[in-house]
Amino acid sequence: MNAKYDFLFVGAGLTNAILAYRAKEELNATCLVIDSRAELGGNCHTYDDNGIVVHKYGPHIFHTDNKKVWNFIGRFADFHEFRHRPKAAVGGRLYDLPFSLSLYRQVWPDVKTEEDARAKIQSEIIPLAGEPRNLEERALSTIGRTLYEMFVKGYTEKQWGKPCTELPPSILARIPVRFDEDCDYFNEKYQGVPVDGYTPMFERLLDGIEVRLGEDFNAENRAYWERQAGTIFYSGSIDKFFGYSLGQLEYRSLRIVHKRFPFQGEIQKSAVVNYPGLNPDYTRSTEHSLFLPRNMRFAHGRTAIDYEYPTKYREGINDPMYPVPTAENLTLYQKYEAMRPANVNFVGRLGKYKYANMDACVEFAMSFQL
Repeated sequence: MNAKYDFLFVGAGLTNAILAYRAKEELNATCLVIDSRAELGGNCHTYDDNGIVVHKYGPHIFHTDNKKVWNFIGRFADFHEFRHRPKAAVGGRLYDLPFSLSLYRQVWPDVKTEEDARAKIQSEIIPLAGEPRNLEERALSTIGRTLYEMFVKGYTEKQWGKPCTELPPSILARIPVRFDEDCDYFNEKYQGVPVDGYTPMFERLLDGIEVRLGEDFNAENRAYWERQAGTIFYSGSIDKFFGYSLGQLEYRSLRIVHKRFPFQGEIQKSAVVNYPGLNPDYTRSTEHSLFLPRNMRFAHGRTAIDYEYPTKYREGINDPMYPVPTAENLTLYQKYEAMRPANVNFVGRLGKYKYANMDACVEFAMSFQL
């Protein structure tokens, strides 16, 4: 039976949307995009809540140093500059994130200068004889006990559902550590969020391409989908693709509680507030109104705040969102990758079993040889 389409894209997230756009524009290919969710954009999906653009699966700030990536994505969305400056709520007080001179002064009143901060942290560092074996060892050997216990330990253990002694040291690499006054969480030159949200950006990318939402590739009619195209780009869970034949990989998910308030001034001091302690049991709260340009905030007399509760992934109950990068999981992933059929490409966070920022997804999709 001849395939109806040149390409089938399983998952309507960022990587597949750009690949489908390129296949249509560059190859004049026939493309079909399907997604088990009833919405576009994967975890980048946004929706309009009475004038407030809400990031349904948590905040997404686009940041990159790659001008080509920035210019490409800017063709499909009107980005306004947004500098991510989150806060951390500890003991009833808000601290500036990321780790910078501003935070060190708040933690230690006797710290005034960069030299003071370096000396204070150095006095708390626990040297290692070799390479760190886990996240806790890496933290204690780089930022010391006070910063680790105040801002890293509780948040990380809530996020991943494991003690820091069982998590790889690489997770800590995502946390910027500086000794200047810069309170921007990201260092990249280009930073922003789309004024009208990410979903319209996906609609523009996929304009003229057939999209079917609410269709599960791995359901009973999988053979039907496999016959639709000669080449498949799959951004779902790689272990599910193989029916968990070698065992299940670990993922974390989120339960997000949406709350709406009449506007009486900004409820949060920042768009994103982290909660690094074990209580409360949510990790972040996001006031979506604060992502909008100032002249557009609270135009409808209300504000929207979401609270993120990390939870274990349970198939059929929630969505897999964060691969858990332990050595055992990465070994199992490699075994699945070695089983990849010749006509299938695994892409995206779940297909590659790797957390990737949006700019990395765009760069990959722009450069992939179709």
